[in-house]
Amino acid sequence: MNKYQDLRDLFTNYFVALGHKSVESSSLIPHKDPSLLFVNSGMVQFKDIFLGKEEPKFATATTVQKSLRAGGKHNDLDNVGYTARHHTFFEMLGNFSFGNYFKENAIEYAWNFLTKEVNLDKNRLYITVYHTDDEAFNIWKKLTGFSDEKIIKISTNDNFWSMGDTGPCGPCSEIYYDYGDSVKGGLPGSEDQDGDRFVEIWNLVFMQFNQEKGKPLEKLAKPCIDTGMGLERLVSVLEGKTNNYDTSLFSQLISNSREILSDKNEENLVAHRVVADHLRATSFLISDGILPSNEGRGYVLRRIMRRAMRYLHQINPNESKMHELFDKLQDLMGRQYPELSKNSELIKNTIKLEENGFRETLARGMKMILDEFKVGSINEISSQKNPIISGDFAFKLYDTYGFPFDMTADIMKRVGGVVDEKGFENAMLEQKNRSKGTFGGHGDQKESQIWLEIAKKLDSTCVLEDMNQVSRMTDDVLKSRVLAIVKNGENVDFIGKNQSMSSDEIWILLDKTCFYAESGGQCSDIGYISSNDEKTAIIDVQKVAGKLVIHKLKSANFDIKVSNEYEISVSKTHRENTAKNHTATHILQAALKSILGQTVSQKGSEVTSEKLRFDFNFSRQLSSDETGKIEAFINDIISQNLSVESVVDKKENIEKHNAIANFGEKYGDEVRIVKIGENGIASSELCGGIHVKNTASIGFFKIISERSVGSGLRRIEAITGNFAMSYLCEKSKLLSDVQAKLSCNEDEIISKIQDLVSNFAKCQKEIENLKTINAINTTVFQEIKSKDGKIINIAKFENLNAMAKNIMFALGDKAKENSVLIGYFSENNSKILAVFSKNAKSACELICEVTEKLDGKKSGGGTEKFAMGKIDAEFNILHSFFWHKD
Repeated sequence: MNKYQDLRDLFTNYFVALGHKSVESSSLIPHKDPSLLFVNSGMVQFKDIFLGKEEPKFATATTVQKSLRAGGKHNDLDNVGYTARHHTFFEMLGNFSFGNYFKENAIEYAWNFLTKEVNLDKNRLYITVYHTDDEAFNIWKKLTGFSDEKIIKISTNDNFWSMGDTGPCGPCSEIYYDYGDSVKGGLPGSEDQDGDRFVEIWNLVFMQFNQEKGKPLEKLAKPCIDTGMGLERLVSVLEGKTNNYDTSLFSQLISNSREILSDKNEENLVAHRVVADHLRATSFLISDGILPSNEGRGYVLRRIMRRAMRYLHQINPNESKMHELFDKLQDLMGRQYPELSKNSELIKNTIKLEENGFRETLARGMKMILDEFKVGSINEISSQKNPIISGDFAFKLYDTYGFPFDMTADIMKRVGGVVDEKGFENAMLEQKNRSKGTFGGHGDQKESQIWLEIAKKLDSTCVLEDMNQVSRMTDDVLKSRVLAIVKNGENVDFIGKNQSMSSDEIWILLDKTCFYAESGGQCSDIGYISSNDEKTAIIDVQKVAGKLVIHKLKSANFDIKVSNEYEISVSKTHRENTAKNHTATHILQAALKSILGQTVSQKGSEVTSEKLRFDFNFSRQLSSDETGKIEAFINDIISQNLSVESVVDKKENIEKHNAIANFGEKYGDEVRIVKIGENGIASSELCGGIHVKNTASIGFFKIISERSVGSGLRRIEAITGNFAMSYLCEKSKLLSDVQAKLSCNEDEIISKIQDLVSNFAKCQKEIENLKTINAINTTVFQEIKSKDGKIINIAKFENLNAMAKNIMFALGDKAKENSVLIGYFSENNSKILAVFSKNAKSACELICEVTEKLDGKKSGGGTEKFAMGKIDAEFNILHSFFWHKD
């Protein structure tokens, strides 16, 4: 029996029977929402409905939503595995009403589900309401028969929900479960409320107000309901567990990791809990298109993965087996989330690749620690007096290089040293403060609000659904009426010919359009708006407020007025070139899957009229042979003159068409499928963009670059049609010019260049040797005798930085016993200090002493005999330092 799956089904069926639409979980990646890194609750996919940007297609809905929290209040990543209920990935059960039912129904539905469907003892349930929400208090009291003591009024913002400074908001009501007095903790609102005895299992949000900065709350015309119940918490209650990690799903994951890692040590329980949680987050993030990297979502994924790997290293430092743990997760969660099975190879390969990278990180981190102490081994650190690693350096290791803080602390503990933990925590806090964002996003809120207000005033003829995008493309010239003008963020009725400047931002809304708005990685159409013989360029087209298509003008070359009609025309050449590149992008994905393997998938794309860019998951650079095969595959399909057609079907029928749904896109109930060749034999993809009618129209395809843009992520840039032909002509001319310069036949070019490179390297080496010999034979050191009787010889070398070590060793061999040679090497803006000690003072100690005194920081490293490092001080300062030591 799978309690998790049973509860998912029970919850969904319960609300479907109450008339709710069952909506599948959205991706963990918020759709076109820069304010969130990840979907962190069930309401996120309905955010635009709550904000009034999008009309709901159903009045009520229910979901089982994939969610992820990896930071912020109550969700500190470092707590995961140590507390009973912290998770990165979790599932949120939710029911929603968009202006349909409100408080009474929402409360009744929740109460009946808990007490009748899953049979919780109502005597163990407690309720919280916002302190001024008497309506909710009275509904609960009437429904439950509870005394006032069991319906707790909370005055803090914990029981009042909002999206940010503006927008829908309202009071909350939470349902708590009491584990009994054997568990420590107090009631909500009490001093010891953070204990584990009373656990919140369901939160009901009553969106009944709209808030604006500095204004009193206004009642919404159509109040909404948003509820959320953590599946993991509900299962723990039903299974009688006080810790989520002891529930059936997690206990199976933990048993599996113990078996695969051959670990029976109970002291490793926390480590196994961390790994079980992070394996879920890792697998679902990769499945939803995120790959580990050093920025944004990829950075969060890498932190989660490497935290799991650190604990795996703690269990077994000799083997990396995180990728082997995935199969059990797939068995347990694959029915609800088939994407796990579909992307299983990608998930396991990505984890394995990151495990290899983590091993390299550990080695690099160890070297950086050794370099910090100017030693060659860990044991040498223990010989130093009170060794300490600064908080800033520990944070740099952790944040920049992924080297775990705990490992840094363990190393220092082994050698009798310490890490400045407080300094590390301060650096961590600063980083968190820099990363903080709000739900409201980072865009121009004022301008966005203007378009929302305009949308509310206009009738439904202005609502342009995504599916209608391509159907508008049948015309390229149209008569259209201006409905609204926004200039520099202000709604205006008129733009005069002499009232606009090139720096102005001018957007217009039309009652109908034949222009394609930027979407799905494809650039917008461009063209003109004209009146009589005058015209103004339309340089961009976007969708705003969830439903409006707006056109950006380069400037106003004639008077433009709201309600007036004008002619708009699309640039045919721009559209045709864009269509060629878009269709070629589809064929490119088919080629990559055919040649590199079916696990290859799109991770991003950009289609313009000039070129196409395609990002995909792959662990290495493509060989020239593979690149050639990809080009040949695509050009073969182009030459076959295959038809390119589109069909519209219900989303649930995607598999029937064998169609690819690409990362980062949000699809409605109906989808458009673009098929290349009969029945999509060459390619079949969900797409709302513009395409050619047959592949021969593309003309020719040429890859112009292939490179890495992150760990396990590659990028191809390519061109088609006349752009590709022009590119080949330029390359052909370049080849002819090279051939002429080398005075050889075409088939001799490579060998000629190889000879030149080889001869150049030999000449460079000979020049370096001659410079070294000359320096050795002509250098005159100035001899200074220090107070301790050691002889210090100092000299300056110009433009010999690359030969510094060889020169110093050659001169050192000829030096007197008990002497020290100081070489100051200067080349361009680079200055190097080299120290050779002939049975005198330690070269490593001396270079650290000198750089610390002259530059204010230690630099360089080496051995007793030779040390070298950068120096900022000029030669005369260095000379004076030793002169005064005499």
